[in-house]
This record gives sequence, C-alpha cells and structure tokens, in this order.
Amino acid sequence: MKEIKLRKYNQGLNQLLYSTRLEGENELQFNFSPFDEGSSWIANGSLSKIMMYTGVNDQNGKKIYEGDIVQIIHDQKPVIKQTVRFNHGKFIPVCDYRSTELRIVGNVFSLKNDGEP
Repeated sequence: MKEIKLRKYNQGLNQLLYSTRLEGENELQFNFSPFDEGSSWIANGSLSKIMMYTGVNDQNGKKIYEGDIVQIIHDQKPVIKQTVRFNHGKFIPVCDYRSTELRIVGNVFSLKNDGEP
C-alpha cells in the first residue's frame, strides 16, 4: 500500500508543515506539525496549500512532494529543473526518472525542505 503523507504550506506562518496520519474507527485524519494554531486548511483554503508525498525519495534520501523543485541529473550532470506536480494520475516529472536521477533543489515557496520530521 502506498504511504500517504501530506505537507501543507501555511502562508500566514510562511512555513511548511508535515502531516501525521491518525486512523479512527470511521475516519482518517492528518494532523500537521508543528501545530499551526487556529489555522484550518479547509476554512482558510486561500492561506494554505496541501501537497502530497510522491512515494519517491531523491538521490539524497529526501522525500519528494508536490511543489518541490527537482534537478534532473543525467550522466552525473544537472540537466534541467522542474516543479513536481500531479497530472493525469501521476507525479510529473518523478514518474519518468529513477530516484538516483532526482535531487530536490527547492520548492515553489522558496523555503528550505529540511523541516520534515
């Protein structure tokens, strides 16, 4: 089964928040940490953006999420940078390359990607 992880960009805090998955008897919830007090991504959708983990780690072992900017490496040389997005049931460009050919170099929010628990 695919590991489901979410990341939320909170515009008010200018911060990336990473989810923990909580399973109840009749529901599935995702909590984000560090906890962003009083900010609901449903109620304040314009202030937050939810992004999904692609299921792939880059060549350095970092989890690749939607919204990450990845450097595509060919013959050990950087070739092109692309933003990861979900399109027609797959994550572009992650689906077209091996993890050893991908390196996270940033994200669309220009924040460091090292805050993940």
